Amino acid sequence: MPGEPTFSSAERLTLGALRYAVNDEAAGYVAMMRLFTGGISGFLSDQSAAEVAERLAERGVELDPDTVDARLSYLVEHGNLARSPRETEARSVKEYLSNRARYQLTQRGELVHRQVEELLGHTDAAREVSSEMLGGVLAGLNALDGLTGPALSEIDSDELARQIVTLFAQFETLVASTRQFYTYLSQVLSRYDLGREEFEAFKGALLDYLQRFVDEISRHMPQIADRLRAVETHVPELCARANAGQRLIGVDGIQAKRAMGLEPEDWASLHAWFVGSSGRGSDADHVRALATDAMRSLLVNLRRLAGRADREQSRYGDLLNLARWFDESDDRGVDESIRRAPSHHRCRQGPDGSDYGIPASLPRRTGREAARRRTRLG
Repeated sequence: MPGEPTFSSAERLTLGALRYAVNDEAAGYVAMMRLFTGGISGFLSDQSAAEVAERLAERGVELDPDTVDARLSYLVEHGNLARSPRETEARSVKEYLSNRARYQLTQRGELVHRQVEELLGHTDAAREVSSEMLGGVLAGLNALDGLTGPALSEIDSDELARQIVTLFAQFETLVASTRQFYTYLSQVLSRYDLGREEFEAFKGALLDYLQRFVDEISRHMPQIADRLRAVETHVPELCARANAGQRLIGVDGIQAKRAMGLEPEDWASLHAWFVGSSGRGSDADHVRALATDAMRSLLVNLRRLAGRADREQSRYGDLLNLARWFDESDDRGVDESIRRAPSHHRCRQGPDGSDYGIPASLPRRTGREAARRRTRLG
């Protein structure tokens, strides 16, 4: 029987770079990382603990240099920063001691902090799907489909790389915006605290938008799928031409990774989204089906709200009514408000512990409870 999955040591070390953003001093650590990631100059510079403490003070964060140095060392330990190999120039022993260690940003630290800032700035507001990218993707594929034989050998490699990278940038924008939109939509469809007027206004705008989105996908999908199948026959040649010329080699002797789309393997994601496979439909078809399901759910919710009697409100409305009753009542009236509140009944036992015998299945919104209690007590 398979056990609990585990991370390798390297994976645990990589994920450790996230710790600074969730510990008790997270705000201070984030402020430090912003000094190293704020602008291009921060990426290429190294800073001492004293310099970091001084820059933090300018931003209203008062930390002594020893504390700053300890926290910078923590960031080094978890891979967000590295100690700079640059030698320290000092005119005195005191200056040397305060600047003996200098710190610089690592690639992992920049990636993690970029995600942290994106998460901190995220809101739950709706985001439109970038459906205009469908036309751009189709235009890009049309241009690449004509690059075969002599035309491919004549085009400049950098120009070809630009065309491919632009195509994939449009595709990634489309996919990311679609994912965010459907995440927001699923949250809205699961809400039952919207009043009828709120939901009707929201429904009208969203139904129109979903229908336009489905229409755009239906219009572009067949053309994009056909053109992509044609281009895929010579993707290796396109990538080889785009990668011609001088390339960056890392210190380990391996060629540096280039932008998405410049390796033949990158095209699998494009194929999965627009074409699919024999045992699996395309992602675009799934997106279209989800939009249809969402429109159906919106209509079901609207019928649910429309079918209620006027006095029936959402749970959100019930809570507002209860809050208003409490606000307008004196001490004596509060007890009456609780008794009248939906799903809230008075204690069914008297002061002496006797049971009033009030049935639990009383109508929620009638005044019969008090009448029955008086009859029983009388």
